[in-house]
Amino acid sequence: MMELTIAKQRKRRIDVRKQENLSLAKTFGLCVNGILHRMLRSVLTLAVVVLAVAFFMFLLSENTFVSTISAGVEKEVFDQRLASYLLSRLYNVPSSLVLSQGLSDAGKQTHLLDEYTAVSGWNSERVRWLAATSSREQMYLKFFADIPVGKRLVLVKKLKGREILRFLVDPKERAAFAEKIKPMLDLRLPGEISGFLTFLDCFPKHEKELAAFADVWGTAIRDFAKASDELTGGETTIESWLCTASPEQLDVWRQLVTSRGFALTPEQLATVQEQLKNAKLKQEIIQKLNTSDKRTLWRKTFKERKRISAEEKLMYLADEKVAGLLDNVYSPDQLAQVAAKVAYEKRLSELDRKLSGKVESSVEGRTLSGRQVFLLFISFIVCMVGIANAMLMSITERFREIATMKCLGGTDRYILIQFMMEAALQGLVGGILGMIIGFVIVLVKNAGSFGSYLFTYWPGQDIIINGAVSVAAGIVLAVLASVYPSWAASRMVPMEAMRVE
Repeated sequence: MMELTIAKQRKRRIDVRKQENLSLAKTFGLCVNGILHRMLRSVLTLAVVVLAVAFFMFLLSENTFVSTISAGVEKEVFDQRLASYLLSRLYNVPSSLVLSQGLSDAGKQTHLLDEYTAVSGWNSERVRWLAATSSREQMYLKFFADIPVGKRLVLVKKLKGREILRFLVDPKERAAFAEKIKPMLDLRLPGEISGFLTFLDCFPKHEKELAAFADVWGTAIRDFAKASDELTGGETTIESWLCTASPEQLDVWRQLVTSRGFALTPEQLATVQEQLKNAKLKQEIIQKLNTSDKRTLWRKTFKERKRISAEEKLMYLADEKVAGLLDNVYSPDQLAQVAAKVAYEKRLSELDRKLSGKVESSVEGRTLSGRQVFLLFISFIVCMVGIANAMLMSITERFREIATMKCLGGTDRYILIQFMMEAALQGLVGGILGMIIGFVIVLVKNAGSFGSYLFTYWPGQDIIINGAVSVAAGIVLAVLASVYPSWAASRMVPMEAMRVE
């Protein structure tokens, strides 16, 4: 009995304590060491992330630059044509289609809607409803105009413009159209088919309201033109009168304009007068340069081999020889000013034409187009497959390491977190590099296309947002792609992993 007691006392007591997990900082250090130890494998994973994120950043920044510069150029073009726009608006009776386009544009700018309300005398709710339906009408007219001819023949026969909408108001034709467009997956009908059918229900009312509004607007324009002729005397054109009018006369005319509901500030009127004077000066110079003796003298003076138009000759007005050629009627400063304005307008026209083919439709706004989304989706899928493959290969190289970690007390959860942390770290670094590379590429590309306008309308806040989204996309891609490899690593049995050669 005593021997049994002594044997029990000699037994070693095993103290099993609660398992301790490594801190986040130590785990992070292990991840960094693992990445550095397998540098080649890490570089391959980084390269995949960098390419995908660079492409994503390129698309986002390209759309941002194009949208911002387009808005700026559009405003500059409008400012340069303020005189023609204002006089056309005040003296020309628009057709219902032109009025619909104007109402559609006014729907995005409150002050224009207020002007339509003031001139017509209609209540604001009625004008806003008409502007909203006009915007939808213009959207659908553009959709049908952009459809390839063959598909348009199938859908709406040989009809064009508003004839299409009137044709589809018929319930039978509407149902047939809905069935025909379903297989045409490449045609993206704005607002989907349900929204289009809803618009067709209110289209007859829209046409009646638009016709009534056009009558009211036309009456207002004719009444204003009559009152303006009484003020100016009606002996000369309004352009000539505005060029020579005194400040007092201009103020009276502006009061007449604003009393009829049109918006016109003194600053805008001063700009209009200056533009009209410049246009008159430019026209006078063109007429002088178009005479036969001046053409002959021009060829002798500049020894030109190829005949150029009078508009092209305006680019040379800053040359001192031109002042003598025009009998010194105009000062060098006047000629240089006209030449600079012509060059500026030419540059604006080129930019406007270049941007017109790049700007997305108003439905998509600044978001990516369908084609861009598809390409981006494919690139992300390839990226995730590449990352997953690289991590699976990395796991096969680390069987003994994983087994050792488990034998030392590493839990499945800890190993899962470690592998996903490695992926997130690689995604972060790859996202930053990809963001920088994509931004540099799009910056160089657009600097060559738009020059100083790129920095004039620099979208700083949008670029920062694009960069943050791109880096986040890189991290998310890497983490999602690492879910299965990390899970596979965490579920390995230690003894089986030890036996793997």
